[in-house]
Amino acid sequence: MKNIAILLTCHNRKDKTLMCLSSLYTCIIPQGYSFEVFLVDDGSTDGTSEAVREQFPVVNLIQGDGNLYWNRGMYLAWKTATEFKDYDIYLWLNDDTLLFADAMRNILAVGKQTNFSAIICGATCAKGSQQVTYSGLVHSQNKLLAPNGTIQQCHIVNGNFLLVPKVIFDKVGNLDWKFTVCAYKKQGSSVILLPSLWEHVKQTPPCPNGV
Repeated sequence: MKNIAILLTCHNRKDKTLMCLSSLYTCIIPQGYSFEVFLVDDGSTDGTSEAVREQFPVVNLIQGDGNLYWNRGMYLAWKTATEFKDYDIYLWLNDDTLLFADAMRNILAVGKQTNFSAIICGATCAKGSQQVTYSGLVHSQNKLLAPNGTIQQCHIVNGNFLLVPKVIFDKVGNLDWKFTVCAYKKQGSSVILLPSLWEHVKQTPPCPNGV
């Protein structure tokens, strides 16, 4: 059995967070995998924590002080997960992302193909369209890669739906606390883009330097 820690952070986006969690818990999970969710609520005042406790009581809810922003919220979620259990796989998930039903199955299948030795990025699209909103980039191109049905190598990724296997976490470690928005270095690890799209609820500007 491979154990997965799914990491999220949120602030005052109750409806989006609940929709994201709902899509996650309705995903197809292959045999041989189990997951637990670690969600940082960074000082929400819109009832996010209360709603998550009521609708998803199995979620590990962590309270922030409202000053963590994305990077430090994810850092705290990741740190909490590593103190809870020695997970085989860590999966980042933005709280405004809706996963297709086969998203988890597909990202885990590609992970298995790589013997869980690569960072794997899932591309997202605008709701109701095939327009790519977040994915990966290569240094020689100044545009997001579009899924083409095959695995693609990339140098920079957005972290909306991202698999980081234990072997890479053991090498690279957690996010860099010094930053509030974007901060993870692959340090020579392979980074690949999944062959198909997932659904994204709302497009917001991606980090200029990837995740």
